[in-house]
Amino acid sequence: MSPPLIVDRKDQNWLLLKLALTVTTTRRTKQEMAKLGITPVHRAGESLRILFISLFFSMDCSYVINELQKRPSLRRFAHISEVPTPEQFYRFLSRFDEKSFMVLTSRLLNTFCTKRNSRRKLTHSRMIIIRKRRWIST
Repeated sequence: MSPPLIVDRKDQNWLLLKLALTVTTTRRTKQEMAKLGITPVHRAGESLRILFISLFFSMDCSYVINELQKRPSLRRFAHISEVPTPEQFYRFLSRFDEKSFMVLTSRLLNTFCTKRNSRRKLTHSRMIIIRKRRWIST
């Protein structure tokens, strides 16, 4: 049995997740999704946020969807207006392959990560990996 997902805005894990979810709501993210042919963009953003929550807490996506249906505070936190059913979520994600997801992730990281210095730009080979409670640069 998994623990309930109760939003605690003072907890470091929830603050870090908030930063990651905020990136998925920006106009730039929606533009990158549209460039890759991921439509409808609104549903793709919601699915991406559900996926981030499940990956962040190492939980099954269907459990996260059930928690989103039960908790309005979690829906507000995740910027999800209409929660899909697990069948809709998995059907939507099955339309995309790994390559398009990796290209989207790489483009977003290169867009939102700032330059380390004026000579070289951060690329996906040197991207910053966010871990719970610490930053590791590779």
